[in-house]
Amino acid sequence: MPIDFPNAPALNQTYTYGAQTYKFNGTSWRLVRTSAVGPTGPTGPAGLDSTAIGATGPTGPTGPSVTGPTGPGSVVPGPIGPTGPTGSFSVSPWTVYTPIWRGSTTNPVIGNGTISGRYMNVGSTIMGEIRIVAGSTGFLRGVGTYSISLPTTANAENFQPVGQVVMRDEGPGVNYFGTAIFVNNQRDRVELYIHTQNAQYAEGATSTTDTPFLFSANDKILLQFTYESQN
Repeated sequence: MPIDFPNAPALNQTYTYGAQTYKFNGTSWRLVRTSAVGPTGPTGPAGLDSTAIGATGPTGPTGPSVTGPTGPGSVVPGPIGPTGPTGSFSVSPWTVYTPIWRGSTTNPVIGNGTISGRYMNVGSTIMGEIRIVAGSTGFLRGVGTYSISLPTTANAENFQPVGQVVMRDEGPGVNYFGTAIFVNNQRDRVELYIHTQNAQYAEGATSTTDTPFLFSANDKILLQFTYESQN
């Protein structure tokens, strides 16, 4: 059956007849579309994988922070640090002072002999020594009980011992041993108590002009002391 196209169609005007569509090209009608579906052809070969990177999606919300349990302490020793510089040890000299040698009635005169003292302190602790050598000329032994001054005032009680003393009689070459103690509430000096040998227990007798012997030229008093300073 012939198709009854419209008369005097306009350019590019379309006309559908059944399942087919025609388009007027200015001179004739041309078939441009049909709704008829033919059979499905065979599947073609798969194309290559795409190398195109798609757009990054939005970042999701941050989850809650969870702190895990603390692990056990490491038992691995760390590296040894560098050795520090070697320190130096210096010996500091003791402080020198001149003791005062007294007699309870008349003070001795040293003559051409020597009297010297020296000490050091560790905190409030005073440690030192005294050396007395009577002169061979110009020496006077004085009168009364002997006492010798310390470098500082002590924190001590009456009869508290402070050190050992040796009195040497150079004539016969005899040594007498004793103890230096505080007496009469005098904390800046000590008296010398010599140990006697005429009793079951040694008793102390004060050192005087003639006790334990008649102190004379070249005789010596050597004393060591340790006490707590009051200053």
